[in-house]
Amino acid sequence: MVTGDPTLAIDIGEDREAARGLLRELGYPVVIKPRHSQYWTGSCFIPTDGVRYATSERELTHALASLPDRIPAPLVQRFVPGRGVGICVLLGHDGSPCAEFAHERLRDLRPTGSGSVLRRSIAVDEELREASLRLLREMGWWGVAMVEFRVDESDGRWYLMEINGRFWGSLQLAIDAGVNFPRLLLDVMRGETVAPPPYQTGVVLRWWLGDLVRALHILQGRPEGFTGCYPGRLSWIKELFGRQPPGTLNQVLRWNDPWPALGELVSLAWR
Repeated sequence: MVTGDPTLAIDIGEDREAARGLLRELGYPVVIKPRHSQYWTGSCFIPTDGVRYATSERELTHALASLPDRIPAPLVQRFVPGRGVGICVLLGHDGSPCAEFAHERLRDLRPTGSGSVLRRSIAVDEELREASLRLLREMGWWGVAMVEFRVDESDGRWYLMEINGRFWGSLQLAIDAGVNFPRLLLDVMRGETVAPPPYQTGVVLRWWLGDLVRALHILQGRPEGFTGCYPGRLSWIKELFGRQPPGTLNQVLRWNDPWPALGELVSLAWR
């Protein structure tokens, strides 16, 4: 059983001094999250280069100054150690649950926290399910969404990280486990009656190209201001070439349909 606690997030808007007062109350360390990975100015995209971290007001000032000038003000959240859990749902027009799925992150693309490169299907926690449904229904949401939590394993408390109102990066894991969200969404849009299908827990999915990018992040070393656990510089060798959990499936590379994996390689090389 876990007990809930919302993550305190502060909008760094125009009134920076007022925001700093709230941040002192929030305490350090903190995570500085740009609102967009790529911000569209109307004429071009500006990369925001991911999240930043700060353990003091001086580091926060430096991190804010390093953000591109033309992007919107970021959010600042309390840094929460623990494991990431995603609650994925499909709601009907009346807010009724038509499908549900949960997964836990085993390895992240960025060791500090991001989209995962290795993840496992798990049973939906009843309390996290209810919290997710309350949030989405309060917004009048229907369709698919993934509500992300961080569970602090030291005390079992959970914290809301964010809501992704779209298909999520680990969608293939849900499909492999037995919940085909895209097909079920089409059924809901057609007005058909949809009941939540059962799914298999313990299914593990790996994004091997993401594991390669993760290795590059590890070699760059711990980011400034990050206080969580960070892998050693040689750990990427075992992660990339070592034994994976039994039955691990590949997210993109499927021998009966290799073209998406080839396209992904070409895209990465082009970038």
